[in-house]
Amino acid sequence: NATATLELQLLDPIVCEEPHLTVKVGETATFKTIFNIWPMPGYRMVTWRKGEKSLSPPPKGRKYGTPVNRKHLIIRDVQEEDAGVYTVTVRADIRDQTIVESYDVELTVVQ
Repeated sequence: NATATLELQLLDPIVCEEPHLTVKVGETATFKTIFNIWPMPGYRMVTWRKGEKSLSPPPKGRKYGTPVNRKHLIIRDVQEEDAGVYTVTVRADIRDQTIVESYDVELTVVQ
């Protein structure tokens, strides 16, 4: 019998096309992250939070959107209270291996 061991790897560090955005009140802010995991994990979870607060589900009265793969965070109708640091965390599991990586982005809101 032959046994193969697969090592779960984040091939590249998590990056964001625009890690610091400045938007006006009422506009839309979009953070687009890029990451590759090899091999394709049996389970992958991407979460976003602001400070210690999870954005899923979004706070009452706010509309946060993430595409199906959750790599991107879209904040519509930005308000001053949306300014701050947001963290995307990627967790992937395959067999008995787990990787967890996080990346911070910052939103500045102006009038």
